[in-house]
Parts: sequence; structure tokens; C-alpha cells
Amino acid sequence: ILLGVINDVSEGFSRASLITNSDSKITIKILGKDTIGIAYGILNEGLRLDFISQDDKIVIGDQIITNGNDMFPSGFLLGKVSDIVLTEDGGLFKKVFIEPEFKKNNIDRVIILKQWY
Repeated sequence: ILLGVINDVSEGFSRASLITNSDSKITIKILGKDTIGIAYGILNEGLRLDFISQDDKIVIGDQIITNGNDMFPSGFLLGKVSDIVLTEDGGLFKKVFIEPEFKKNNIDRVIILKQWY
């Protein structure tokens, strides 16, 4: 389960931002489907997918994972689709909302991955 990013390291402590932070952008894939997109953090509301075509077959409950096209390795679970809003104005895209997986689990241990350059 992807939780966030360490964005400040000091002697004795570090500061992290959760994936739900409004500055968060993660490339994703719908598990078991060809749909890819970008997930944006929307704080307490979870995450939102942008630029998902009206024709993409996405249903509530679909699992969302990282696709590896950014700083995150592929295959980390972000969460599940919690809501889908179709645009009524004939737009090309729909809004897809994700409930983060970490909100459902009592997490007492984490692993910090270091990015290699």
C-alpha cells in the first residue's frame, strides 16, 4: 500500500506527505484493465483521477495501483474506486474518485524505499 513521500529529512526526524496531499500526483493503472491516468490528492476526500474517458469501463470497487511511470515503482495499491461522476455537458472525460487503502487499515509498520539515481 502506498502511503506517501518523505519530503523533509532532518537530524532525528523526517516529514512525510500522504498521497492524499493536494500536491500529490501519481501515475496509475486500473488493476486488470488497460486504463491509465493520473491520481491527484484531494485531502480528506481521498484521490481523484483526471482524464478518464467516458468510454473507459471503470466500476466502483476497481483497484487502483501505481503504474511505474513516475518516481513510484509499479504495483503499489493506492485504493479502490469509490465514486464515478459522468459529465452532463457531453464532455470527453468523467471524474473518478478513489478511497485510499491506507484509511481502511491499521498500519503500525511501514517500509521506506530509497530512490536510486
